[in-house]
Amino acid sequence: MRWVSITRSKSPPGPAWETVKRRNAWLYQEAERILRAYGNHPSFLLMPYGNEPGGPKQKEWLSQWVNHWKARDPRRLYTSGSGWPTIDENQYHVTPGPRGPSGWIGRDYANATKDFQVPVIVHEMAQWCVYPNFDEIAKYTGPLQARNFEIFRDSLAEHGMLEQWRDFVRASGKLQVLCYKEEIEAAMRTPGVSGVQLLDLHDFPGQGTALVGVLDAFWDSKGYVTPAQFRRFYNTTVPLARMAKRVWTSDETFRADLEVAHFGPGPLENAVASWKLIDTKGSLLARGELRPRACPWTAASPG
Repeated sequence: MRWVSITRSKSPPGPAWETVKRRNAWLYQEAERILRAYGNHPSFLLMPYGNEPGGPKQKEWLSQWVNHWKARDPRRLYTSGSGWPTIDENQYHVTPGPRGPSGWIGRDYANATKDFQVPVIVHEMAQWCVYPNFDEIAKYTGPLQARNFEIFRDSLAEHGMLEQWRDFVRASGKLQVLCYKEEIEAAMRTPGVSGVQLLDLHDFPGQGTALVGVLDAFWDSKGYVTPAQFRRFYNTTVPLARMAKRVWTSDETFRADLEVAHFGPGPLENAVASWKLIDTKGSLLARGELRPRACPWTAASPG
């Protein structure tokens, strides 16, 4: 839902305003039905108004909406919308601010979250595209057809490179996973970030061609990353490192600050982390073990 109606002290006459009033009423009625049907579900912890709201007075309308439901049903946390706005009434924010390459290579998005006093969820992170997998075309056996994939395929054939399409999928897919890893780890290093929304784990066909998933539109693997590999940087507990650069020469001493993002059921007590360095051939260069220490829950608020 990408629009929001507004209330006014004086309602202008005419059928258009009657439509606005009906929409306003429906939004509250629908929220009431959602809470009545799913309110006791243990995973129903967060509730936004909707996705990416718009309108000239969205903050005014959404402030009223958030305050109404906080008072009406305080069993969960409420926010104005997925994406924006970050209004004072929100109990958590969903914002696109803490994302993108600015936080990569050992950095974070602290500048984007430093002024927030409630937890932050990153909105639609990691919109990194991959080349289309032409094997997917055969999966469309109903009324929908993958005409967009056929355009890619025919264009590649016209340029004499059709036999390379699998190489394009694998190369772009490996790059996509590296970009996902960088961005997700940067978010986990950021104080106040309590989670991220991927635009999607699988390709999103809802607005044309958005090949942003490590899985295809049918939730099948594309073959360039395994679940175990993806969980190494997107999991309940993830080891993190802050380093100044990615390339080091033999006359330099490699240094990194180590951190842990932990969202498990409880803090880790006396956790022991081991490390190792291997070369491009897989040969072990060095290894070690850190002293035991506690790993608390990842902080939920920058305040």
